[in-house]
Amino acid sequence: MRFTPEPKTQMAKKKIPFFSIIGEKQTYLNLVYILFAFPLSIFYFSLSITGFFLSLGLLVIVAGFFIFIGTLIMMQGFRWLDIQLTKVFLGKTITINKYEIQEPGFSNFLKRLIGTGSTWKSFIFYLLIKFPMDTIIWSVTIAFVGVTLDLLLAPILYNEFWYHDDFTDYLVRFFGDVYVLPFLGIIWGMISLHVIRGLAWVCRGINEVFLSE
Repeated sequence: MRFTPEPKTQMAKKKIPFFSIIGEKQTYLNLVYILFAFPLSIFYFSLSITGFFLSLGLLVIVAGFFIFIGTLIMMQGFRWLDIQLTKVFLGKTITINKYEIQEPGFSNFLKRLIGTGSTWKSFIFYLLIKFPMDTIIWSVTIAFVGVTLDLLLAPILYNEFWYHDDFTDYLVRFFGDVYVLPFLGIIWGMISLHVIRGLAWVCRGINEVFLSE
């Protein structure tokens, strides 16, 4: 019985899952999304919470009603932008139902706005969920990236700039050589990329729930 070696073309396609993430474009798109989602969430939340409480304060007069409607319309604009960002950076297409052209008029527009489930899902999302979610995800990402850079640059920072911190000092004393830390940084960096992929997966799932129709 003759052994037939596996074709080279097939062997070349095999990748080690743990390390292949570093060469995937989606990994860095996810990172860019997480880094910019947090400041964007601050902008969303600031405008949303201002519009909501301003409308409550002026609810006794007609202006409060129109400010609330304007806030809902503004959130629909946020929703449209986030759907595009989710598609480009997270690789998830969120479909938007195309409604038939209905009768014009403010009352008909108001019925479509208030009677659509996506309006109230966006209201809950931008007022209660997105800002704390992006804050936690951004903080975890920065922590992992920061430790990675600290380990990779340890020989330069530790020897040339005399930058010491408790974490670096402990590792240097434990391993006995600062030049071991960049190797740890490579391993930790790979772990960080997988963590970022997981966090992006969470964002993608939550966005799909609250941004879909």
